[in-house]
Amino acid sequence: MMDIYVCLKRPSSMVDNKRMRTASNFQWLLSTFILLYLMNQVNSQKKGAPHDLKCVTNNLQVWDCSWKAPSGTGR
Repeated sequence: MMDIYVCLKRPSSMVDNKRMRTASNFQWLLSTFILLYLMNQVNSQKKGAPHDLKCVTNNLQVWDCSWKAPSGTGR
């Protein structure tokens, strides 16, 4: 009976707690995806994958500035 009274007395705190738990789960998930993305970027650079870059000159012309890492630079 006491449990029901506590739940009825402070339902907003229970909702806030669930909201905070959901927010922290979302932040954890987002951080994990960002970390995996960054690790993937670093690993692809080590393997000598071509870099897809666009360069913009001072007169706003766009050039393809991709390059392939020279072999033998990675370990």
